[in-house]
Parts: sequence; structure tokens; C-alpha cells
Amino acid sequence: MATVYVILLTLHNLNRWLVLIFGIWALLQNVPGLNGSRPFTPAERRPVGMFMGSVHLQLLLGLLLFAYLGMNKVPVFASAPRASFQWEHLALGVLAAVFATLASVQSRKAATDQGKYRAAALWTALSLVVALAGIPWWRPLCAFSTSEAFKRHPHPLRRKALSHQGRGSTTAQIILSNALREGKRGGPGSFHGPPPFCQLQRCGSITTLPVVLRSRMS
Repeated sequence: MATVYVILLTLHNLNRWLVLIFGIWALLQNVPGLNGSRPFTPAERRPVGMFMGSVHLQLLLGLLLFAYLGMNKVPVFASAPRASFQWEHLALGVLAAVFATLASVQSRKAATDQGKYRAAALWTALSLVVALAGIPWWRPLCAFSTSEAFKRHPHPLRRKALSHQGRGSTTAQIILSNALREGKRGGPGSFHGPPPFCQLQRCGSITTLPVVLRSRMS
């Protein structure tokens, strides 16, 4: 089941670039029409519709991630600078989807071509701003290495994990998995402080996360 998380997170990370690309495309197509008298054609409306679709998909993937982590009792954004960020992230995602929908709907319903350009540009810009405000900027945009997670983790086995990082992530995964089992038994290798998932989430790594989830669900 941990593979489900990796798939959802990867799609969520990749789709955000589509949101950005379609949003910028929509603005480039519609902003120049604000000061002119050119007709509003399907060429101008197409990127607005694609932007709306990508934002809706991003919201759906985010809701699935929230549900999956909640079912497995794994904290969402455990390393966030404030505890309320997970709800801010969710609320801003919903608001971005609402604005993107308004951009598509209002650009169709406006009586004049200039009104259609104005609606498309305004609501698309607002949706993009809200989406950017909801991004967890403290996390790397692309991070698949486990080394930073172990460097930041206070567990006594982190030195052992770091000594094997050059041999690939498999050895590090085994070390982390063994440490988690010791922690569940309350043995000498028990974790003290934040759970390992928080450290992995802080560095944005998804490489060793399946091991953590399997240990939590076992």
C-alpha cells in the first residue's frame, strides 16, 4: 500500500508544473486582449480550460493524499513551521480551484470579448497567486535522496546509515526499518524525538518512505 503514496505524491509533484505552465499560457493568451478589440476565440479559451482541469486534478490528488495519510495515521506536513499549515494548504488548494473554475465559466458568459479577456486574465491570475501561496516552500522542489534525512535525524544509528549511503538507498532503508522495529519494542535503538517520517518529510524524500509506512502498518 505504500506504493500508493509514492504514486500519488509523484503525480501531485509533477502535475503542479502543468498547473504553472497552463496558467502562464492562459495569461499570455488573454492579457494582451485587455487593451485591444480582437475577438475572443477558442485559441484564447483553450488554455483557460486546460488550466482549470490541471488545478482540479491537483486538488483531487491532494485530497487523496490527505485521505491516505489520515487512514494510516501519518502526520501531514509534520515538519511545517506551524501546525495549521496543512489546513491552510488544503483551503488554498480549494480556493485556487474555485478561481480557476470562475476563469473558465466567466470567460464564456461575459457579454463582450473584452469582458471575456478580463474574466479569464483576472481569475487565472488570482488562482495562480493562491496556488503559489499554498506551496510548502521550505521543502526542496525535487529531492529523492535519503542522505539529508539521516543527517538531520538524531537517532544513534544515523552514522551507520550515512556510512552506507554511497552503496545506494537499499542499505539505508534496511537500517531505518530495523531502527523502527527496535523503537516499537522499546529497545536500546528506540527513537527519541520526532518520528522518522517527519524527518523524511522535511527533506522531501520519497525514497525510504515506503519502509516507514510498512513499519507503521505492520
